[in-house]
Amino acid sequence: MLPKGKSPIFTMTRCRSKPEKRLLVTGATGFIGSHLAGALAEAGHSVFLLIRALNAEGTTAYDRWNRIADWLGLSPAARARIKVFVGNLDDPDLNLSLDDARFLKANIEEIVHAAGSTSFSEKKRNEIFQTNLIGLKNILSFVDRGICRHIHAISTAYVGEGTQTPCRECISPAHDFFNPYEESKHQAEILLREFCNRKGLRLSIYRPSVVYGNSLTGRTFRFNALYHPVRSIAYLRDLFKKDLLENAGTQARKMGISLDSTTQTLHMPIHFQKRQGTGVNLIPIDYCTDAILELMNVTEKEGIFHIVNTQNTPLTDLVSFAGRFLKVSGMGVDGVSAQQAQQDPTSGALDHLFLRYMEAYQPYIEDTRIFDDSRAARTLSPAGIRCPKFSYAIFEQCMTYAVESNWGRTLGL
Repeated sequence: MLPKGKSPIFTMTRCRSKPEKRLLVTGATGFIGSHLAGALAEAGHSVFLLIRALNAEGTTAYDRWNRIADWLGLSPAARARIKVFVGNLDDPDLNLSLDDARFLKANIEEIVHAAGSTSFSEKKRNEIFQTNLIGLKNILSFVDRGICRHIHAISTAYVGEGTQTPCRECISPAHDFFNPYEESKHQAEILLREFCNRKGLRLSIYRPSVVYGNSLTGRTFRFNALYHPVRSIAYLRDLFKKDLLENAGTQARKMGISLDSTTQTLHMPIHFQKRQGTGVNLIPIDYCTDAILELMNVTEKEGIFHIVNTQNTPLTDLVSFAGRFLKVSGMGVDGVSAQQAQQDPTSGALDHLFLRYMEAYQPYIEDTRIFDDSRAARTLSPAGIRCPKFSYAIFEQCMTYAVESNWGRTLGL
């Protein structure tokens, strides 16, 4: 855990100081956006944040940012360089006051566009496209009337076409996407390229893969992606352990689940489905932040940059890590697809139950893509910025923080 009084922003970014810029950051209450906003301010830049007036809980924009700034451990000097503007990307004029709109148009030199919906749900397709495309169109319309000359946009490595090996740092043709999120990000990249080419603006698109917490401290306030399957296993473990201890295991034994009374290890035979050669590309938020800031600091750099790990983590390693951490045995990895498993009548009820929890993420477990990061590496390697290998030590630290924060419920963010 992070020692008291130590700012986590300094444990994850070098904050190299360059000539001061004036930047607008969208998505500053999100995971990547908040870290970028904080790191830019720590580096000496003036940072303007566009934040929705109220969230679903009725918390104001200022309160939400102050809570995140506290969690990040920003220095007083960095906080003084950050100014919150209340606005909304869903509105064509961003719902800014006339004075705020006039100020931003006259002062924004660069934009870091990190706002976006990260939902994978087909049921939320309209909402995803409203945020990721219409919201983008509105911010582009706004900056078109100002002095902004460089747009930095956060996309995803998974917009790359799956048949390309490796996926290149370029805009690929439209293809079969896993979900509306990927599709919307692909269309957003095309929109950005066309707009910047037409207006003569510089464009940098950063494509991170699967982002998890800080590799040095384990800290995060987003518990999706890597955390989702681990949390699901923990939930099932607790559910069936309670059944065994309180109800004589009526349901658990039907699924082949048993408890070792000596070690308190739960035998829970979940079979993860994969294809040959699959693995998950995982990067920590500290590397993600370091990499993007370094690429932003190199003023002549523009284009598309993959922010990825040079090594995919094998699914067998992830399953082993989860079993070791959660004290669950019996989990294995099978070389068949999820679709085959669902069609197999001999597949157990436990597997079917777990697949329901994993439906949104199963395609990424079966994904065989690897990513070319040669353009990004030409800047990052000489600067000594390298993604750490995902080890059990990192996994344990991240999951310990997740459990101790009750999967974010105690963070107050």
